Amino acid sequence: MNPSFKKIKPLYQFTHVRKSKSFSAFCLTNDNKFAFTAYPYEFQIEMWSLEKKKLFLSFPKAHKCTISVFAVSDDNKFLVSAGYEDKIAKIWDIENRKFDSIFHESDMSINDMKITIDSQYLVMCSYDIVKVFDFKKRSLLYEIKNYVEASILNSDNKFIFQSADYIYIWDLVSKDYVHKFKVKPARRIAVTKDNKFIILCDKQRITLCDFFGVRNLNMINPYPDDLFSHDMKYIVNVHVEKTGSEDDDESSSIRFFDASILLNKALLDHVTNSLDEQELLGTYAVCGEGDCLSVITSSNCNKVIYAGSKRGAICEEHENLFIFTKEKHRNPITSIALTHSKDFLVTGSTSIKIWKKEKLVESISKAHKDGVFDNDYYVTALAITHDDKYLISGSGYTKPCKNSIKIWDLYTF
Repeated sequence: MNPSFKKIKPLYQFTHVRKSKSFSAFCLTNDNKFAFTAYPYEFQIEMWSLEKKKLFLSFPKAHKCTISVFAVSDDNKFLVSAGYEDKIAKIWDIENRKFDSIFHESDMSINDMKITIDSQYLVMCSYDIVKVFDFKKRSLLYEIKNYVEASILNSDNKFIFQSADYIYIWDLVSKDYVHKFKVKPARRIAVTKDNKFIILCDKQRITLCDFFGVRNLNMINPYPDDLFSHDMKYIVNVHVEKTGSEDDDESSSIRFFDASILLNKALLDHVTNSLDEQELLGTYAVCGEGDCLSVITSSNCNKVIYAGSKRGAICEEHENLFIFTKEKHRNPITSIALTHSKDFLVTGSTSIKIWKKEKLVESISKAHKDGVFDNDYYVTALAITHDDKYLISGSGYTKPCKNSIKIWDLYTF
Protein backbone atom coordinates (compact mmCIF):
# COMPACT_ATOMS: atom_id res chain seq x y z
CA MET A 1 0.00 0.00 0.00
CA ASN A 2 1.25 3.47 -0.81
CA PRO A 3 2.50 5.07 2.44
CA SER A 4 0.59 8.28 1.63
CA PHE A 5 -2.70 6.44 2.19
CA LYS A 6 -1.91 5.37 5.77
CA LYS A 7 -2.64 8.73 7.40
CA ILE A 8 -5.52 9.78 5.15
CA LYS A 9 -9.04 8.51 5.67
CA PRO A 10 -10.89 7.36 2.53
CA LEU A 11 -13.90 9.42 1.47
CA TYR A 12 -15.77 6.19 0.71
CA GLN A 13 -15.03 2.53 1.37
CA PHE A 14 -17.12 -0.42 0.14
CA THR A 15 -16.49 -3.93 1.44
CA HIS A 16 -16.90 -6.76 -1.05
CA VAL A 17 -16.04 -10.46 -1.18
CA ARG A 18 -13.74 -10.90 -4.16
CA LYS A 19 -9.95 -11.10 -3.90
CA SER A 20 -9.11 -9.23 -7.08
CA LYS A 21 -6.69 -6.36 -6.51
CA SER A 22 -7.58 -4.44 -9.67
CA PHE A 23 -10.46 -3.36 -11.90
CA SER A 24 -10.89 -4.33 -15.52
CA ALA A 25 -13.24 -1.35 -15.97
CA PHE A 26 -14.24 1.55 -13.75
CA CYS A 27 -16.13 4.84 -14.09
CA LEU A 28 -18.15 7.37 -12.10
CA THR A 29 -21.40 9.08 -13.01
CA ASN A 30 -20.93 12.76 -13.86
CA ASP A 31 -22.52 13.83 -10.57
CA ASN A 32 -20.11 11.53 -8.69
CA LYS A 33 -23.00 9.76 -6.94
CA PHE A 34 -22.45 6.27 -8.37
CA ALA A 35 -19.48 4.15 -9.39
CA PHE A 36 -19.47 1.27 -11.89
CA THR A 37 -16.96 -1.55 -11.48
CA ALA A 38 -15.98 -4.70 -13.33
CA TYR A 39 -13.23 -7.20 -12.54
CA PRO A 40 -10.92 -9.46 -14.57
CA TYR A 41 -12.48 -12.79 -15.65
CA GLU A 42 -15.89 -11.73 -14.31
CA PHE A 43 -18.74 -10.86 -16.63
CA GLN A 44 -20.99 -8.74 -14.43
CA ILE A 45 -21.36 -4.98 -13.88
CA GLU A 46 -21.71 -3.61 -10.36
CA MET A 47 -23.12 -0.18 -9.50
CA TRP A 48 -22.15 1.32 -6.13
CA SER A 49 -23.86 4.19 -4.33
CA LEU A 50 -21.27 6.59 -2.93
CA GLU A 51 -23.90 8.20 -0.68
CA LYS A 52 -25.19 4.93 0.84
CA LYS A 53 -21.75 3.28 0.64
CA LYS A 54 -23.10 -0.02 -0.61
CA LEU A 55 -23.90 -2.03 -3.73
CA PHE A 56 -26.87 -0.41 -5.43
CA LEU A 57 -27.39 -2.52 -8.56
CA SER A 58 -25.73 -5.28 -10.58
CA PHE A 59 -26.09 -6.63 -14.11
CA PRO A 60 -25.03 -10.32 -14.00
CA LYS A 61 -23.66 -11.89 -17.19
CA ALA A 62 -23.52 -8.49 -18.83
CA HIS A 63 -20.93 -9.78 -21.32
CA LYS A 64 -19.46 -13.13 -22.26
CA CYS A 65 -15.95 -11.97 -21.43
CA THR A 66 -14.01 -9.56 -19.23
CA ILE A 67 -15.49 -6.07 -19.47
CA SER A 68 -12.82 -3.64 -20.63
CA VAL A 69 -14.38 -0.17 -20.60
CA PHE A 70 -17.35 1.95 -19.44
CA ALA A 71 -18.83 5.28 -20.55
CA VAL A 72 -21.71 7.20 -18.93
CA SER A 73 -24.02 9.70 -20.62
CA ASP A 74 -24.00 13.25 -19.26
CA ASP A 75 -27.54 12.95 -17.88
CA ASN A 76 -26.48 9.76 -16.02
CA LYS A 77 -29.34 7.81 -17.63
CA PHE A 78 -27.30 5.40 -19.73
CA LEU A 79 -24.19 3.30 -19.24
CA VAL A 80 -22.27 1.92 -22.21
CA SER A 81 -20.08 -1.13 -21.59
CA ALA A 82 -17.77 -3.07 -23.90
CA GLY A 83 -16.21 -6.49 -23.67
CA TYR A 84 -12.64 -6.75 -24.92
CA GLU A 85 -13.04 -10.17 -26.50
CA ASP A 86 -16.69 -10.17 -27.60
CA LYS A 87 -16.15 -6.74 -29.30
CA ILE A 88 -19.70 -5.66 -28.43
CA ALA A 89 -20.77 -2.31 -26.95
CA LYS A 90 -24.01 -2.50 -24.96
CA ILE A 91 -26.27 0.23 -23.54
CA TRP A 92 -27.77 -0.16 -20.06
CA ASP A 93 -30.75 1.85 -18.83
CA ILE A 94 -29.59 3.03 -15.39
CA GLU A 95 -32.88 4.75 -14.55
CA ASN A 96 -34.97 1.64 -15.18
CA ARG A 97 -32.21 -0.78 -14.16
CA LYS A 98 -32.27 -2.93 -17.27
CA PHE A 99 -30.49 -3.76 -20.52
CA ASP A 100 -31.42 -1.30 -23.27
CA SER A 101 -29.80 -2.41 -26.54
CA ILE A 102 -26.65 -3.44 -28.39
CA PHE A 103 -25.05 -0.20 -29.46
CA HIS A 104 -22.36 -1.51 -31.81
CA GLU A 105 -20.70 -4.77 -32.85
CA SER A 106 -17.09 -4.04 -33.73
CA ASP A 107 -14.74 -6.09 -35.85
CA MET A 108 -11.89 -5.25 -33.41
CA SER A 109 -11.50 -5.16 -29.64
CA ILE A 110 -12.81 -1.99 -27.98
CA ASN A 111 -10.28 -0.51 -25.57
CA ASP A 112 -11.74 2.93 -24.84
CA MET A 113 -15.02 4.90 -25.08
CA LYS A 114 -16.03 8.46 -24.26
CA ILE A 115 -19.34 10.38 -24.39
CA THR A 116 -19.37 14.16 -24.82
CA ILE A 117 -20.82 16.44 -22.14
CA ASP A 118 -23.89 17.20 -24.27
CA SER A 119 -24.37 13.45 -24.94
CA GLN A 120 -24.26 14.24 -28.67
CA TYR A 121 -21.22 12.13 -29.56
CA LEU A 122 -19.78 8.80 -28.48
CA VAL A 123 -16.16 8.15 -29.39
CA MET A 124 -15.07 4.50 -29.59
CA CYS A 125 -11.42 3.49 -29.84
CA SER A 126 -10.18 0.17 -31.18
CA TYR A 127 -6.69 -0.96 -32.15
CA ASP A 128 -5.93 1.51 -34.93
CA ILE A 129 -9.24 3.22 -35.60
CA VAL A 130 -11.47 5.75 -33.83
CA LYS A 131 -15.20 5.72 -34.55
CA VAL A 132 -17.35 8.78 -33.89
CA PHE A 133 -21.07 8.09 -33.35
CA ASP A 134 -24.14 10.24 -32.97
CA PHE A 135 -25.06 8.88 -29.56
CA LYS A 136 -28.64 10.13 -29.60
CA LYS A 137 -29.37 8.65 -33.04
CA ARG A 138 -27.19 5.57 -32.41
CA SER A 139 -25.51 6.00 -35.81
CA LEU A 140 -21.90 6.04 -37.04
CA LEU A 141 -20.80 9.47 -38.33
CA TYR A 142 -17.18 8.97 -39.40
CA GLU A 143 -13.88 7.26 -38.59
CA ILE A 144 -10.37 8.44 -37.73
CA LYS A 145 -7.45 6.23 -38.71
CA ASN A 146 -5.16 6.35 -35.69
CA TYR A 147 -4.03 4.16 -32.82
CA VAL A 148 -5.21 5.39 -29.38
CA GLU A 149 -3.53 4.51 -26.09
CA ALA A 150 -5.32 6.97 -23.79
CA SER A 151 -7.96 9.61 -24.40
CA ILE A 152 -10.30 12.22 -22.91
CA LEU A 153 -13.02 14.59 -24.12
CA ASN A 154 -13.16 18.19 -22.95
CA SER A 155 -16.20 20.45 -22.68
CA ASP A 156 -15.47 22.04 -26.08
CA ASN A 157 -16.00 18.72 -27.92
CA LYS A 158 -12.28 18.29 -28.45
CA PHE A 159 -11.12 14.67 -28.49
CA ILE A 160 -7.65 14.54 -26.94
CA PHE A 161 -5.78 11.28 -27.35
CA GLN A 162 -2.31 9.81 -27.22
CA SER A 163 -0.84 7.78 -30.04
CA ALA A 164 2.75 6.59 -29.62
CA ASP A 165 4.79 9.66 -28.59
CA TYR A 166 2.24 12.29 -29.59
CA ILE A 167 -0.85 13.96 -28.16
CA TYR A 168 -3.45 14.74 -30.83
CA ILE A 169 -6.30 17.21 -30.40
CA TRP A 170 -9.23 16.49 -32.71
CA ASP A 171 -12.31 18.69 -33.16
CA LEU A 172 -15.38 16.42 -33.32
CA VAL A 173 -17.49 19.09 -35.02
CA SER A 174 -15.09 20.34 -37.72
CA LYS A 175 -13.70 16.78 -38.16
CA ASP A 176 -10.10 17.92 -38.25
CA TYR A 177 -6.92 17.96 -36.18
CA VAL A 178 -6.44 21.14 -34.16
CA HIS A 179 -2.94 20.49 -32.89
CA LYS A 180 -0.42 17.78 -31.98
CA PHE A 181 2.70 17.74 -29.83
CA LYS A 182 5.27 15.21 -28.66
CA VAL A 183 5.09 13.71 -25.14
CA LYS A 184 6.16 10.66 -23.20
CA PRO A 185 3.56 7.83 -23.16
CA ALA A 186 0.75 8.12 -20.57
CA ARG A 187 -1.76 5.63 -19.15
CA ARG A 188 -4.43 8.23 -18.44
CA ILE A 189 -5.30 11.69 -19.73
CA ALA A 190 -7.44 14.30 -18.00
CA VAL A 191 -8.30 17.95 -18.59
CA THR A 192 -8.52 20.60 -15.87
CA LYS A 193 -11.96 22.12 -15.28
CA ASP A 194 -10.94 25.47 -16.77
CA ASN A 195 -9.94 23.71 -20.03
CA LYS A 196 -6.48 25.26 -19.86
CA PHE A 197 -4.29 22.25 -19.12
CA ILE A 198 -3.93 18.58 -20.02
CA ILE A 199 -2.90 16.15 -17.28
CA LEU A 200 -0.87 13.11 -18.36
CA CYS A 201 -0.50 10.29 -15.86
CA ASP A 202 1.63 7.16 -16.22
CA LYS A 203 3.35 4.69 -13.91
CA GLN A 204 6.29 6.98 -13.26
CA ARG A 205 5.20 10.59 -13.69
CA ILE A 206 2.36 13.13 -13.68
CA THR A 207 2.78 15.87 -16.28
CA LEU A 208 0.77 19.06 -16.67
CA CYS A 209 0.94 20.88 -20.01
CA ASP A 210 -1.10 23.37 -21.98
CA PHE A 211 -2.88 22.65 -25.28
CA PHE A 212 0.27 23.48 -27.24
CA GLY A 213 2.45 21.04 -25.35
CA VAL A 214 4.23 23.59 -23.15
CA ARG A 215 5.03 21.69 -19.99
CA ASN A 216 4.17 23.41 -16.70
CA LEU A 217 4.74 20.55 -14.25
CA ASN A 218 6.55 17.23 -14.33
CA MET A 219 6.54 15.30 -11.06
CA ILE A 220 6.96 11.71 -9.89
CA ASN A 221 3.63 9.85 -9.72
CA PRO A 222 3.26 8.85 -6.06
CA TYR A 223 0.34 6.50 -6.86
CA PRO A 224 1.57 4.29 -9.74
CA ASP A 225 -0.63 1.28 -8.95
CA ASP A 226 -3.85 3.16 -8.26
CA LEU A 227 -6.55 4.44 -10.55
CA PHE A 228 -7.46 8.08 -11.10
CA SER A 229 -11.07 8.85 -11.92
CA HIS A 230 -11.48 10.56 -15.30
CA ASP A 231 -12.17 13.94 -13.70
CA MET A 232 -9.07 13.45 -11.49
CA LYS A 233 -11.26 14.02 -8.42
CA TYR A 234 -10.68 10.60 -6.86
CA ILE A 235 -7.89 8.10 -6.51
CA VAL A 236 -9.51 4.67 -6.34
CA ASN A 237 -7.96 1.37 -5.32
CA VAL A 238 -8.91 -2.15 -4.27
CA HIS A 239 -7.53 -2.89 -0.83
CA VAL A 240 -7.07 -6.48 0.35
CA GLU A 241 -6.31 -6.97 4.04
CA LYS A 242 -5.46 -10.14 6.00
CA THR A 243 -7.94 -10.93 8.78
CA GLY A 244 -6.47 -14.24 10.00
CA SER A 245 -3.72 -16.81 9.58
CA GLU A 246 -5.35 -18.79 6.76
CA ASP A 247 -4.93 -17.89 3.10
CA ASP A 248 -8.67 -17.31 2.74
CA ASP A 249 -8.85 -15.01 5.77
CA GLU A 250 -8.98 -11.78 3.82
CA SER A 251 -11.35 -8.84 3.48
CA SER A 252 -11.47 -6.78 0.33
CA SER A 253 -12.78 -3.25 -0.15
CA ILE A 254 -12.98 -0.47 -2.74
CA ARG A 255 -11.61 2.80 -1.42
CA PHE A 256 -12.08 6.37 -2.74
CA PHE A 257 -9.56 9.03 -1.74
CA ASP A 258 -9.70 12.77 -2.36
CA ALA A 259 -7.12 13.19 -5.13
CA SER A 260 -6.60 16.89 -4.43
CA ILE A 261 -5.35 16.20 -0.88
CA LEU A 262 -2.90 13.54 -2.01
CA LEU A 263 -1.73 15.36 -5.13
CA ASN A 264 -1.29 18.67 -3.30
CA LYS A 265 0.91 16.93 -0.76
CA ALA A 266 2.91 15.27 -3.54
CA LEU A 267 3.12 18.58 -5.43
CA LEU A 268 4.39 20.39 -2.33
CA ASP A 269 7.07 17.73 -1.85
CA HIS A 270 7.94 17.98 -5.55
CA VAL A 271 8.29 21.78 -5.50
CA THR A 272 10.40 21.68 -2.32
CA ASN A 273 12.72 19.07 -3.79
CA SER A 274 12.85 20.83 -7.16
CA LEU A 275 13.94 24.12 -5.60
CA ASP A 276 16.80 22.32 -3.87
CA GLU A 277 17.90 20.82 -7.20
CA GLN A 278 17.54 23.93 -9.40
CA GLU A 279 20.64 25.46 -10.92
CA LEU A 280 21.25 29.22 -10.82
CA LEU A 281 19.84 30.69 -14.04
CA GLY A 282 21.32 34.17 -13.76
CA THR A 283 22.63 36.94 -11.56
CA TYR A 284 21.58 40.59 -11.75
CA ALA A 285 23.37 43.63 -10.42
CA VAL A 286 21.27 45.76 -8.08
CA CYS A 287 20.31 49.14 -9.54
CA GLY A 288 23.09 51.35 -8.30
CA GLU A 289 26.28 51.39 -6.36
CA GLY A 290 25.69 51.01 -2.67
CA ASP A 291 21.99 50.25 -3.23
CA CYS A 292 20.35 47.35 -1.36
CA LEU A 293 17.52 45.09 -2.59
CA SER A 294 14.24 45.81 -0.80
CA VAL A 295 11.56 44.12 -2.94
CA ILE A 296 11.49 41.66 -5.86
CA THR A 297 8.67 40.10 -7.89
CA SER A 298 7.92 38.63 -11.32
CA SER A 299 5.57 40.11 -13.91
CA ASN A 300 2.93 38.74 -16.24
CA CYS A 301 5.44 39.10 -19.11
CA ASN A 302 8.01 36.83 -17.42
CA LYS A 303 10.38 39.65 -16.49
CA VAL A 304 12.03 40.20 -13.13
CA ILE A 305 11.02 43.43 -11.40
CA TYR A 306 13.05 44.56 -8.44
CA ALA A 307 13.71 47.65 -6.39
CA GLY A 308 16.72 48.86 -4.49
CA SER A 309 16.41 51.04 -1.43
CA LYS A 310 15.20 54.02 -3.48
CA ARG A 311 15.17 52.89 -7.12
CA GLY A 312 13.30 50.38 -9.28
CA ALA A 313 14.19 48.37 -12.39
CA ILE A 314 12.90 45.77 -14.84
CA CYS A 315 15.39 43.12 -15.92
CA GLU A 316 15.56 40.41 -18.55
CA GLU A 317 18.44 38.09 -19.44
CA HIS A 318 21.04 39.81 -17.27
CA GLU A 319 20.22 43.28 -18.60
CA ASN A 320 18.34 46.15 -17.01
CA LEU A 321 15.62 47.11 -19.49
CA PHE A 322 15.11 50.43 -17.80
CA ILE A 323 16.01 51.90 -14.44
CA PHE A 324 14.16 54.57 -12.44
CA THR A 325 16.66 56.84 -10.77
CA LYS A 326 15.38 60.40 -11.16
CA GLU A 327 12.94 61.84 -8.67
CA LYS A 328 13.37 58.76 -6.52
CA HIS A 329 11.49 58.02 -3.31
CA ARG A 330 12.65 59.64 -0.09
CA ASN A 331 12.36 56.26 1.68
CA PRO A 332 13.00 52.64 0.68
CA ILE A 333 10.67 51.09 -1.90
CA THR A 334 8.46 48.47 -0.24
CA SER A 335 6.19 47.36 -3.12
CA ILE A 336 6.28 47.27 -6.90
CA ALA A 337 3.91 46.33 -9.78
CA LEU A 338 3.86 46.44 -13.60
CA THR A 339 0.75 47.09 -15.71
CA HIS A 340 -0.35 44.25 -18.01
CA SER A 341 0.28 46.52 -21.01
CA LYS A 342 3.92 46.68 -19.80
CA ASP A 343 3.87 50.49 -20.25
CA PHE A 344 3.85 51.63 -16.64
CA LEU A 345 5.67 50.64 -13.47
CA VAL A 346 4.22 51.55 -10.07
CA THR A 347 6.44 51.80 -7.00
CA GLY A 348 5.32 52.19 -3.41
CA SER A 349 7.04 53.67 -0.39
CA THR A 350 5.49 56.31 1.86
CA SER A 351 4.25 57.64 -1.48
CA ILE A 352 3.14 55.99 -4.72
CA LYS A 353 4.94 56.84 -7.97
CA ILE A 354 3.93 55.85 -11.51
CA TRP A 355 6.65 55.66 -14.17
CA LYS A 356 6.64 55.35 -17.95
CA LYS A 357 10.05 54.22 -19.11
CA GLU A 358 12.37 56.39 -17.02
CA LYS A 359 9.96 59.29 -16.74
CA LEU A 360 7.88 59.97 -13.65
CA VAL A 361 4.28 60.61 -14.77
CA GLU A 362 2.47 60.74 -11.42
CA SER A 363 3.30 60.94 -7.73
CA ILE A 364 0.81 60.44 -4.90
CA SER A 365 2.31 61.77 -1.70
CA LYS A 366 0.95 60.67 1.67
CA ALA A 367 -0.89 57.82 -0.11
CA HIS A 368 -1.67 56.12 3.20
CA LYS A 369 -1.47 59.02 5.64
CA ASP A 370 -2.71 58.50 9.18
CA GLY A 371 -5.28 61.23 9.83
CA VAL A 372 -4.87 61.29 13.60
CA PHE A 373 -1.11 61.36 14.05
CA ASP A 374 -0.31 62.89 10.63
CA ASN A 375 2.17 60.10 9.86
CA ASP A 376 2.97 58.63 6.46
CA TYR A 377 2.89 54.85 6.40
CA TYR A 378 4.58 52.55 3.89
CA VAL A 379 2.61 51.09 1.00
CA THR A 380 3.35 47.42 1.65
CA ALA A 381 1.39 45.92 -1.26
CA LEU A 382 0.48 46.94 -4.82
CA ALA A 383 -1.69 45.13 -7.37
CA ILE A 384 -3.15 46.08 -10.77
CA THR A 385 -6.36 44.67 -12.28
CA HIS A 386 -6.11 42.72 -15.56
CA ASP A 387 -7.68 45.57 -17.55
CA ASP A 388 -5.12 48.05 -16.11
CA LYS A 389 -8.00 50.20 -14.90
CA TYR A 390 -7.50 50.06 -11.15
CA LEU A 391 -4.52 50.12 -8.82
CA ILE A 392 -4.97 48.57 -5.37
CA SER A 393 -2.59 49.62 -2.59
CA GLY A 394 -2.34 48.30 0.92
CA SER A 395 -0.72 49.58 4.09
CA GLY A 396 -0.55 48.48 7.68
CA TYR A 397 1.93 48.09 10.45
CA THR A 398 1.43 48.12 14.21
CA LYS A 399 -0.66 50.57 16.23
CA PRO A 400 -1.37 53.47 16.14
CA CYS A 401 -1.52 52.94 12.35
CA LYS A 402 -4.85 51.75 10.92
CA ASN A 403 -4.50 49.01 8.30
CA SER A 404 -6.04 50.13 5.02
CA ILE A 405 -6.60 49.13 1.40
CA LYS A 406 -7.20 51.79 -1.22
CA ILE A 407 -8.38 51.53 -4.84
CA TRP A 408 -7.15 54.11 -7.36
CA ASP A 409 -8.51 54.76 -10.87
CA LEU A 410 -5.44 54.59 -13.14
CA TYR A 411 -7.37 56.13 -16.06
CA THR A 412 -7.60 59.46 -14.20
CA PHE A 413 -3.81 59.82 -13.89
